[in-house]
Amino acid sequence: MNRYINFLKLRTGRFKKEPESIYVEEEDNITDEIEKSLLEIKDCFDLPTEEIEMSIKSRRHFRNINKSK
Repeated sequence: MNRYINFLKLRTGRFKKEPESIYVEEEDNITDEIEKSLLEIKDCFDLPTEEIEMSIKSRRHFRNINKSK
C-alpha cells in the first residue's frame, strides 16, 4: 500500500504548477470610491473615526508607493 501511495505522490507532484501572480494597476477613481464607502460604513455603524482615517491614510500611502514604481 505504501508503494502505491508513494507512486501517486510522485506522479501527481509532476503536474503541480506554481500559482501565477496577477498584478492589478489601481486607478484613482477606484480608490476614491473605496474611501467614500469606508466613510459611509463609518457613519452607518458608528465606527471610531480614527480607525477609518488610518485605513484611508494607509491606502493612500500604498497607492503613492505603487505609483512611484
